[in-house]
Amino acid sequence: MPPHYLGIFLALVFCACSNEDLETSTTPSVVSQLKNDLNLDQFANKSFETNIIVNWDAFSRIEKEGLTIYEIPITEINQTTITSVLFQEQLKYGLIAIKKGGEMHSYLIEAYSSVNHSVYANTIENLAQFTGTLNVYELNGDLINQLVVFNGKSTNPSNNSNLDPLHEAINLFYKFKNTTSRVPSCNITQFVPIVYQHEVRHYVPTVIVGTYTNLGYSYSTFTLTTTGTYMSVPYPCDADADYHHVPYMITTHEDVFEEIIIDSTFLDNTCLKSVYDKLGQAPHFQSSLLEFDNDFSIVNLKLSVGIDPKYPNATAATYEPVHSLIEIKYNPNKLDTPQLDIARTFMHEMIHAEMYRKLLALSGKNEIPWSAEFIESIRNNGKEIAEYYTRYRYNIPAG
Repeated sequence: MPPHYLGIFLALVFCACSNEDLETSTTPSVVSQLKNDLNLDQFANKSFETNIIVNWDAFSRIEKEGLTIYEIPITEINQTTITSVLFQEQLKYGLIAIKKGGEMHSYLIEAYSSVNHSVYANTIENLAQFTGTLNVYELNGDLINQLVVFNGKSTNPSNNSNLDPLHEAINLFYKFKNTTSRVPSCNITQFVPIVYQHEVRHYVPTVIVGTYTNLGYSYSTFTLTTTGTYMSVPYPCDADADYHHVPYMITTHEDVFEEIIIDSTFLDNTCLKSVYDKLGQAPHFQSSLLEFDNDFSIVNLKLSVGIDPKYPNATAATYEPVHSLIEIKYNPNKLDTPQLDIARTFMHEMIHAEMYRKLLALSGKNEIPWSAEFIESIRNNGKEIAEYYTRYRYNIPAG
């Protein structure tokens, strides 16, 4: 290669590298600032803190008429859904920063997508098929207000100046495409009651073989919280709009994997379930349950209802561990008694279960290796329990 060609080639390479370095050095600094400014723990809706994930590595950068727009997608751990006549059930979230000159405005948006339109596509660059409402938050959790988007065109019903940079940026990408897109848009703003329904889905072991455990869905519990907000909703001006069109329920989900297995026979018995719930508020009973329901537990506890064929008249039976599972079975024919007596039975059976748990821990196995030699071997680490079984199981005199 002639020397003058080499010089031109190197100049082009270095020039390209310099431009790229300039762009990549600016973008990470903006992302770093957004990371520093975003405080999800300050949002009133606590699901923002616990349920959303900001995909910092997936940011995009758009240049448009003197603006630099940074967009970072947000996903949810458990999909939040709403029940609404006008909006689709899926909500979408995004982080947007708009930079002009030395100023930067940052927003977290919550997008409600109208039915018969596209779901918000994680970018304001492609909203031609989108109609819906954007809840717009500051990064400290304060709700600024809402923008209403109709076929890609934004309106700012509240005239809140803090929304102007985002409002204007969206409209930079708006284009008239056909006659349909020119249908005038209207919006209605009113106080909307919203019910937050939080579902906790409980999963329990369904198959336990040795160290293998298969978890299956068992049941759900629900918590309902009613709040309200003012909301602007878009609709074509020649259509009707009323309060039936606004979202009235938001559902969030949480999965809990239980080590205390509540059998359906137990859950369906209102008497036992009532006593169990009341005992759960007692510190001593809670501490007993925690021995079976924590990350370090070596054994699972199952509560069920049924008649033991060997002891049909027993009020309850606690079975020794099999594959690291201890079961307490309550006799349904013995529940016609005051709840205090049933609570006493609970505590009595928990003592048996706790003794089995300690024996299992001392053995280092998933079943108790019953023998006089084993009981004798644990005397130093479990003096009282060794003495109990020495006397009452193996009839060996104490001492």
